[in-house]
Amino acid sequence: MPTEIENQKQKLFLKTLTEEATDIITKRMYQIGEVLNFDMIWLSLMDLLTALTLVADFGFGLTDFDIFHLEFDFQLPSIDELLKGLYTIVIELNLEDVFSKFLDFEFGIEYDPSILLDYLITLEYFFKIDTYWGIGYGRIPIGRYGIDKYCLCIYYTPFYPPKFLPSMPSNVGNQMIDLIPQSSVNPQVLAQLVALGIDPRLVKALLRKIDWFEKALEKGFFLGVNLLGYSEFAPKTYYSGKEGAKIELEPGYEAFVPNIDMLCYGFILGISLLGLDRFVVTNTTVFRDIGPRFAYYRAMRVKRRFVSPISGLLFRKTWREMQSVHKHRASLKYGTHRHFIDLIRRQVKGRIRNRVKDAFTQNVYVMAVLDLVYRKRVGHQRSKLWKTILSDEDFKNLWIEKWVAQGLNREILLELYEAFKPCQKVAEKL
Repeated sequence: MPTEIENQKQKLFLKTLTEEATDIITKRMYQIGEVLNFDMIWLSLMDLLTALTLVADFGFGLTDFDIFHLEFDFQLPSIDELLKGLYTIVIELNLEDVFSKFLDFEFGIEYDPSILLDYLITLEYFFKIDTYWGIGYGRIPIGRYGIDKYCLCIYYTPFYPPKFLPSMPSNVGNQMIDLIPQSSVNPQVLAQLVALGIDPRLVKALLRKIDWFEKALEKGFFLGVNLLGYSEFAPKTYYSGKEGAKIELEPGYEAFVPNIDMLCYGFILGISLLGLDRFVVTNTTVFRDIGPRFAYYRAMRVKRRFVSPISGLLFRKTWREMQSVHKHRASLKYGTHRHFIDLIRRQVKGRIRNRVKDAFTQNVYVMAVLDLVYRKRVGHQRSKLWKTILSDEDFKNLWIEKWVAQGLNREILLELYEAFKPCQKVAEKL
């Protein structure tokens, strides 16, 4: 095995860490620009739709989502930094910094980045809250028949029954957005969110909405929430005098969708959850156009960083390091982690070999243990930060339910948890 890991280090070095390799990587970045265009815009729109749905339903602000703070810019080094082998200086930004740049670029509006995009500020900038007060709980009255006006009140109390709509911690929202690419009401995602104390009916409803957003992006054309060349112009249909499109949201179920609001907040008879969804206006939208424009702006920032000539410098170290795999810091760190992971793999398989016979399931147990051991090592994957702030007990419950949903044995998982939890401290120091 040491020989195999050494070979992997050599391949990593030759493909990404030598001087020639970093130049090749820069060229390839430009070659995949169009593919990246679609992927980044798709993900950015899905992220923002999901986040704004949670904002309106649970009182989050965009600043409460860690994933929206994963922003940075590049800066060329000074002479002193260059002599130290620092070819690129990374400047971390928070969401408000980026939002301020966006408003200035797109609208010529000054925004003080010290003002957090909390719940009320998010409502102000992303929703037509001045026209449709019903999108924000806490600022509007309960409707009284024959007295209050439609869209200026809510038709039920969102706090009844109290156990159904808990005040969700923002890490739940972070996890939902982080798992968008695999969130089609699959048992793993469902189990994790339920383990965090969220009502399973509510989890299913929220995951279902994410599926609907994906279908709407593909099968409908809603201005601002669409991708040219991908989103289809669905045949125009009418229902009760309202114009919209019929979209198959689920196998065998076609719904009349007049606007994107219907999928985010609308009450669809027979499907929607009473206490979560609400009646929406059908001839317009409660979203301001700032939302999709901000999503597109963020997507283009990602693409610009990726295809920038400076991006290729991220892999560069000192000239001396790029001449030998044995002197390059990145390859040495990679080898250290590979040896550590191999040690864990052999220990896990040794513990369960007599109880778990097939190799595939043994490897799933290995993945579960690595998920546990590397819980507190964030590295460059800042989107995983939410796991580190959970209490040990909350993470333990989440971890067990997640892997039980993948078909693993609860008793074996409990045994492995106790045996390998101390390894978290080792992984943090590597």
